[in-house]
Amino acid sequence: MQEAEISRFSLCFNTGASGALRLGTRDTLDMLDTHSGALSSFGQIHWGVGLTGIYVGKTKVQLHVCRPDYDGGPDIPAGQATACGAIPDSGTTAIMAPESSLEVLFEGICDEWDRCGHAAKETGMPKAQAFVDVLADCGSWLEDGNSDGLSELPPLRFRVQGAHHGQITELKLDGWFYVFETVEEQYELVSEHFRAFAPPRAKSGHKRAGDQKTCAPAFGVMDMPTKSNGDAWIFGTSFFYAYNVKYDLDDAMVSFEDENCGSCSDGATLVSQGTRFNSSAFARVPRQVPGNWRVSHFNTTGEM
Repeated sequence: MQEAEISRFSLCFNTGASGALRLGTRDTLDMLDTHSGALSSFGQIHWGVGLTGIYVGKTKVQLHVCRPDYDGGPDIPAGQATACGAIPDSGTTAIMAPESSLEVLFEGICDEWDRCGHAAKETGMPKAQAFVDVLADCGSWLEDGNSDGLSELPPLRFRVQGAHHGQITELKLDGWFYVFETVEEQYELVSEHFRAFAPPRAKSGHKRAGDQKTCAPAFGVMDMPTKSNGDAWIFGTSFFYAYNVKYDLDDAMVSFEDENCGSCSDGATLVSQGTRFNSSAFARVPRQVPGNWRVSHFNTTGEM
């Protein structure tokens, strides 16, 4: 394969099967050349886009995080291009962000999720803790006949932008994409990534067996401040299950395509096969992530 043919590639994951890495396929070249969703990278060290808004629920309630224009909020500091940044990284298990940002996000999810809102009122827990605690007890309600499974959870939308003017797109994650399943005996291990929001076990009131299904938010705490793009979020595996992520090495562009991942054939062009992933079909079957998470080891100062 010639060097020019491998300047562009795509990567995506499948549930219950291997994902696909495609190098230099004609489909990848055409989509990045013509699709308006392609974003020029801000990143100087990593692939990086701007993160300029996070919305929760069907009515798209905008959160007061990574948002420079809310009432009373600060303007983007001088010399900074975006409110926040985002790095798509298939090697990071969860979505990583500063603790203060995750607190706002978890509270926003709880406000838009009736089950969490009721639990917060009944227990007196802070909303962010209630969100984590209700997920941890998913074995008691996920397959309940009165439950819609993970479809109960509100969708999340992340507004991202490229370095060139007008390059803006919105990335949607339904509940299936931002919740992990584990078992009680491993929960303590994964909860270290969001320890600030995990309620004290003695107060949670849940008595789960060691092998009972339990769930965790697909988010973890990580601080990565940058000079040009503010706090950088790491877009982990959730985004690679939801989107076919395409990269252009020559023009430093990245694109999140809402299309099937499929599989790789034995042919040289690695043709995509398969059908579009439908998260609603898996509303009662959260993605299983056994053991510890893979965490980024990025340079956490300076630039993306």
